[in-house]
Amino acid sequence: MGIKKIVNKILLILFGIIIGILIVEGFLNFAEFIYRDFFKPKKLEAFNFEPEACRIICLGDSWTFGMGALPQKNYPAQLQTILNESQNVGKFKVYNLGYPNFTSSMAIKKFKDIYPQLKPQIVIAMVGRSDQWVLENGSAENSFYQKIKQIFLNARVLKLVNISLYNMNHNLLRKQDKGLFVDKQSFEAAMVWVKFGNDYRLKNMFAEAEACYNKALCLDPKLVVASIEKARLYKIKGQYAEALNVLAQALNIDTENKQIKQELSDVFIRMNDPWQRVKFYQNILKHNQGNVSLKKKLASAYVVLADSFFVNKQFDKTIANYDKAMQLDPENEKIYSSIIYNQAILRKMLSRKMKKPGLNYQKLNEITLTKNLKELVLICKKQNIELVLSGYPLEMLGPLQKISADYAIPLIDHRQSFSERTDVFFAADGHCNGAGYKIVAENISQYILSE
Repeated sequence: MGIKKIVNKILLILFGIIIGILIVEGFLNFAEFIYRDFFKPKKLEAFNFEPEACRIICLGDSWTFGMGALPQKNYPAQLQTILNESQNVGKFKVYNLGYPNFTSSMAIKKFKDIYPQLKPQIVIAMVGRSDQWVLENGSAENSFYQKIKQIFLNARVLKLVNISLYNMNHNLLRKQDKGLFVDKQSFEAAMVWVKFGNDYRLKNMFAEAEACYNKALCLDPKLVVASIEKARLYKIKGQYAEALNVLAQALNIDTENKQIKQELSDVFIRMNDPWQRVKFYQNILKHNQGNVSLKKKLASAYVVLADSFFVNKQFDKTIANYDKAMQLDPENEKIYSSIIYNQAILRKMLSRKMKKPGLNYQKLNEITLTKNLKELVLICKKQNIELVLSGYPLEMLGPLQKISADYAIPLIDHRQSFSERTDVFFAADGHCNGAGYKIVAENISQYILSE
């Protein structure tokens, strides 16, 4: 009888905790709704909204994002330059809504979220190539388990806990930084210079900001906070190599600092060069041999590099880099399972045994792409937006041709422009380099200027 009472009490406590979490979750969702709809300022400035310009949205995946080239050399950036340098033409503003590994479904969803704010006159869609890597028409992403997992990860209570833990860790790191100084006055003086640097950075006074960070580091080269803020300054200026150098010095001081690793991840994303990530952690490991967390970071870098080869069908290089990641971090279940899963797909593709009886994955993905393109056409017609479809530099997808023919949508074919000297126009991972993206931009600009 006593055991039953104890069990009942435990169940009652658990029930109370669950009800409490649900109440807090409901309150946080309600508070977010009120803030978002009534108090939160609109973020048009994040896109540098220009009402007087002809606004163009470039929708797509890594080819629109600009993998293989510097940020200012992707095709949307070069398209804006070409259009604005043309004589007797008004001002153009081109927005890059390309994201690596974005399927057509993800791209359309992103577009629906953004177009009411940007109110574009023209939309250029180069989508579909990433769809072919989503097996069984994305059914894995829509499984019951994945939906439950997504609900859990999006819970406001979980985010609140993560923020609280992050702040506690940040305060602890500040105390650790303080302990590196010989005396309290040195620490306080250095932190004052960091604050001055941050203030100058917000005012876009970059030279003054850099001088302040340098003075803080002169007081003590081991002040990690100063190194992180200085790296953020370099990121804003687009000086990614300099940012990496500063962060490398900070990482050698504190190899477990999460803030440094977060800043590094952001720099690598901006650089669009998976190989740079690999080289960076290879060099760091030379000075920190045996460091487990850095080995894991290098393993993750190899996975990113493998994924870039995977998208471009360079399967031998993909498998080789997955194998390197496995050797570095064989006990990480997340990376390990991902590697095994993708290696299985690759080996089946290479042996032409991928398709199961009764399932045509290419057909399923073509159906999905066609459906998404039709939705995009309807949105653009309803909003009076001109839609332009674009093929890929070396490939023209069937659904693009079908939608173009069925709805009289302009379709730009780049293949003829890349029929010769392909080695000049492509980076090592198979994406275009700056010269290749310039050709894409020129082809699209010719159509826009002719209208």
